[in-house]
Amino acid sequence: NATVGGTLGVTGATTTNGIGNTGNITNSGDVNTATLQTSGAATLNSAGVTNNLTVGGVTQLDGTNGL
Repeated sequence: NATVGGTLGVTGATTTNGIGNTGNITNSGDVNTATLQTSGAATLNSAGVTNNLTVGGVTQLDGTNGL
């Protein structure tokens, strides 16, 4: 175990394994991942789908849409 009581600077590659989070994650830049999973509802301000979208359940559209 290690505790850092200030700024930690790392030069070179870093790896992580088994990160768990039970709180909120905030980010001011881009987040890239191969697969994003959530155990609850996810709220997006906007989303774009480039290839395929599969919905398993009820889809509700509110507002203006191009259907």
